[in-house]
Amino acid sequence: MVQNLNRRSGKAGRWFKGGAICLLLATASSWAVEDQPAAVGLRGLIPSKSPQGLQSKDFELLDGNWAEWGTQTNELVEKLYSEDPLDVAAQRDLLAKLKAKVAVMQTALNDVSYTQLHGPLADLHGLLARRVEFNTAVLDILDSDPEATHKKNVEKSYGNLKSAIAAVRADLASFQAGELWIPYLELDSLDSTVTAADGSPSSIELFKKLGTKLTPAPEWTEAQKEFLARPSITGLNSAVSATAATISSPPGPETRTKLRELAGAFLAALDEYEATGSNQAATNTRTAYTQLKAIAPDGGAKLSDLMCAHYYNYNLRVITSEGLLRRVMGDSRSESSWVNQCVMGARINGSQCTTTNVSVDVRPSGDKAYIALTVDGTVRANTSGTTQDATVFSTGYHNFHAEKAIFMDGHKITSSPATVGVSANTQFYAARTRLSGVPLFGRIAEGIALDVAQGKAGEANAYTASQIRDEVGPRLDSEAQSKFDKANMELETRVWGPLREQGMYPDTMNWSSTDSDTSIRSRLMESDELGGASPAPNITIPADGILIQVHESLMSNSADRFEFAGKTMKESEVRKVLKERLSKLMGKDVDIPDPVVPEGEKPVDNTLVFDSVDPIRFQADGGQVKFILRAGLKPENGDEIPTQIITVPLSFKIEGKEVLLERGNVSVKPITPVDNPGLQITRSGVIRQNIQRAIPNKKLKGEFTREIQGKNVNLTIVGLDARDGWLSIKAR
Repeated sequence: MVQNLNRRSGKAGRWFKGGAICLLLATASSWAVEDQPAAVGLRGLIPSKSPQGLQSKDFELLDGNWAEWGTQTNELVEKLYSEDPLDVAAQRDLLAKLKAKVAVMQTALNDVSYTQLHGPLADLHGLLARRVEFNTAVLDILDSDPEATHKKNVEKSYGNLKSAIAAVRADLASFQAGELWIPYLELDSLDSTVTAADGSPSSIELFKKLGTKLTPAPEWTEAQKEFLARPSITGLNSAVSATAATISSPPGPETRTKLRELAGAFLAALDEYEATGSNQAATNTRTAYTQLKAIAPDGGAKLSDLMCAHYYNYNLRVITSEGLLRRVMGDSRSESSWVNQCVMGARINGSQCTTTNVSVDVRPSGDKAYIALTVDGTVRANTSGTTQDATVFSTGYHNFHAEKAIFMDGHKITSSPATVGVSANTQFYAARTRLSGVPLFGRIAEGIALDVAQGKAGEANAYTASQIRDEVGPRLDSEAQSKFDKANMELETRVWGPLREQGMYPDTMNWSSTDSDTSIRSRLMESDELGGASPAPNITIPADGILIQVHESLMSNSADRFEFAGKTMKESEVRKVLKERLSKLMGKDVDIPDPVVPEGEKPVDNTLVFDSVDPIRFQADGGQVKFILRAGLKPENGDEIPTQIITVPLSFKIEGKEVLLERGNVSVKPITPVDNPGLQITRSGVIRQNIQRAIPNKKLKGEFTREIQGKNVNLTIVGLDARDGWLSIKAR
């Protein structure tokens, strides 16, 4: 029994020792968890590795005096994107330092003395600026107090509602029997609700009831609809709805957790979109943004501004200099004519020569392009005026300046009537009378005739000025209107019509002007897509040329309209589709040449199997436009190759009046990992060979001639670069 007891006690001892060890390990584990700081701020939301485009190899492109600066900036980026347990204050300090670095890059990009570094600086500037701004905005959201913010929003909503009620009362007091509407609109009850400002269930019920009353019903008369459409009533309806929405959604204990979850999804989607430009990443970004904005304490105000600036912005910009517009619209004329008319009781005979110079003056305007068409002219006249008593000879030198305001909003060209200013100058220099040739009396009579004529010089100049105004103004209006009608027709038939047909008509557009150029900005974007960003500040406009900037989102969104996703097509069929659609867009035949066939080989027409997701994407950075194809290949001879991600970098070099298109190293990667690396190498080689045939290095025409308003205008490409998502083309 003692032995059994000893055995049991030994087991108990061993159990106790084992249990103690387990307890110790569990306790130590809990201490370890407690010692590990909880994820705060951006920690756990952003990756622990610097984003693509902001890594050490990218900053190494900054050489010379900028090398050390680039190293320091890279270290700050690496520290932000690391696993260092930084608290919120340290994260804010890092973001502030990086914001200062962005400002330095902005200054350098505006300085021509740093032109040699503008390329890499532009890429780094855009990527870093967006990361700093969005990370800061998300940090502000996470660091805010949802309860305090909600309280402020409720107070603001009640304040707006109070103002809306006062506006309705003032409106009702402005017409007879207006006070009869007060009970229907529940204004007294609303006043009590605003005074209480407690967000009680009865308040919410009142808001719902009033919302129903203010919603148009089929049985309403036109008079009722008209009354309830008054600005004060619609303002009350909006204020009631906003207040109800605010007080009905107070933050709960799960709000902070949900905020953090959505913030992480949003930042991750942005990173994915910056890296790949994929349609799925764009959709994920918009979805996460909408969800985060809905519960953000500030309503996502800062995020909204940033999204509009960097991802909902225009993705096409065309800036035309005043110098080029003068070349296109400028004109000089010289016209001669005989004069034979009766003026102020005298028969006027002679000749006149009119010279005119037509030019343009671009004027500042924010919502349309404003161009003043100017005409400066001189009329030189040699005439004689004959009455029954004398003939007086005169010369005229008259100057006039006419202006016609032209407005372009992207849909139509309109104008205002021409205004004409005239400075008339008539000089009478000789006279002939019936006494001319008679000694003494002849000279006296001629002098009297000249004096009489000169006494009427003011009247003659006024008449001449009136005649010039009456001729120049209507003629300018008539000629300009004829050209505007033709331009409006061409704009619709050659630009907007084909874009609508191809599904590429912009969803938003803005035409504007400064005192030196006109700008066209447009965006092609649908609800599941993203748009452009603000372009780098270093891009200048040729004084007598044009700048065209195409964002990678416009290229990719346009490619989606070609509807290649999920299709299986012969290479010849793809070329045919591209030729047809591009020819319609350009309004002329576009040649898509067949692939180059190496000597001794036969032409092949392989089959492409486009992926159902993002079959064609574009990226523009590092001086290259990357053409990214997601497709499989069915060679005429050989095994089928499954879907690959094929990246073709294209660079451009200007050589005189030609542009050299150079294809870089083609990257081929499988969509999913492969078990046989050797087989993948073979597949990659086959695809590279096909790409090299389809996209060879070639020289493109860099000079273009276009007929505009009957005038041949020559343009030569003088600059072409791809940076931070933008392909910029300069021509002059």
